[in-house]
Amino acid sequence: MAQHLLVVDDNDQITNLLRQYLQAQGYAVDVAGDGVEALERIADRLPDLILLDVMMPRMDGFEFMQELRRQHAVPVIFLTARLDEVDLLTGFGYGADDYLTKPFSMSELAARVRAVLRRTQDARSRDEVVRSGDIEVDRARFEVRVKSRLVNLTRTEFSLLEALVDAGGRVLSRPQLLEHMFGDAPGMADGFERTVDAHVKNLRAKLAREADGQVFVETVYGVGYRLREGGGS
Repeated sequence: MAQHLLVVDDNDQITNLLRQYLQAQGYAVDVAGDGVEALERIADRLPDLILLDVMMPRMDGFEFMQELRRQHAVPVIFLTARLDEVDLLTGFGYGADDYLTKPFSMSELAARVRAVLRRTQDARSRDEVVRSGDIEVDRARFEVRVKSRLVNLTRTEFSLLEALVDAGGRVLSRPQLLEHMFGDAPGMADGFERTVDAHVKNLRAKLAREADGQVFVETVYGVGYRLREGGGS
């Protein structure tokens, strides 16, 4: 069965173009003109991935993400024309898995879609629980617990933490983490290292919130990141 994508954008030309292209790539595609309509579509059928515009009438992309994350962990790729850093980081803070800035190429979009869907499938297929100090990662259930408290992570944050736990305290560079998070998507290693920093910031905050302020992910300046031995301090 074809994987189901939902494209949410108030520009009919964009939604029609993306629907035609993604259908030609073998996906089943539905569209919505704003966040309110998107929630109605999701109530009828939960997609495998959502492509989400930011600026829309009635309910914008950020408001939609808040509503979505109350019930579902569907992966989301933001499609945005807003280039300032604040908007990008805010998007990740709301639980987006990736973003593309307009205009973008169709080949780049397809690569990002494949990478996010592959991460989702990999997390579901590996029936394994791994632990590091107070952190427990359940790959099969796509769950993370800190001090037995459930932590709500995006799939990208989950993939990032999974890489750090598997590294066993070794330092992972930003390019290494990018490869683990996004696979072999073209161009991801060039100019996207700040993407890692944004996800690390959000991951730290979510873990600390459930662990009385403990810091689990350590920055090794000039090198990358590692998980602190003993599960934080």
